[in-house]
Amino acid sequence: MTVFFEAGSNELKRAFEEAGFVLVRRKENAFVIVSEKPDIMKDTVLLLSNTPKDIPTNVIDVLDPEAPYDLLVRKARLILSYLYRPRGIFDELEDEFMKAKRYDFPLSIVVILSFESREDMEDVFGLLKRISRATDTMGFLGNNEILVILPGTDKRGAQIYVGRLRKRLIRFGNWTRIPNMMFGIAEVEDWMESAEDMIAAAEYSLVSRKH
Repeated sequence: MTVFFEAGSNELKRAFEEAGFVLVRRKENAFVIVSEKPDIMKDTVLLLSNTPKDIPTNVIDVLDPEAPYDLLVRKARLILSYLYRPRGIFDELEDEFMKAKRYDFPLSIVVILSFESREDMEDVFGLLKRISRATDTMGFLGNNEILVILPGTDKRGAQIYVGRLRKRLIRFGNWTRIPNMMFGIAEVEDWMESAEDMIAAAEYSLVSRKH
């Protein structure tokens, strides 16, 4: 799960990293903003000494920036758990999975694993957002795992999506080679009973792409 700090000390940033967040340098690549004021577009963790009576809709928690480090880490872990459930990427996949099953719509996912560094993860995530449709959704399943949900897309379409990503990676930035990563693809099938089955199928199909 990515986080962008508009405010906050280095100690607070370390607490979020220890809790499992991935710090990013660009706001557009973040799922969560840490700030002294609410962000109108993204979920925000407010930095305030006292909890206000009226909490804006996009504020998911209020954090005292002067709290002890151990408490900051625990709070950050609770925030991370809250974001993954019930508002995380996995729940979005569950919703799309049920729609696909109910209406017999195609649905595919791409699981991307094993980036060489957190900086690479941030860059690739930003690139994913630029090449994806408005209906596509993506998010971090873990510190080194991204899930991309492709509604209305069959397995062949997902393979084309991955191919487009790889081509863009070749032209992107100043890399002399594509970062070492693995891609897994899965489409909804009759035997699948849950979103977990889709993820398991995608992870089973992971193919290492080394360059």
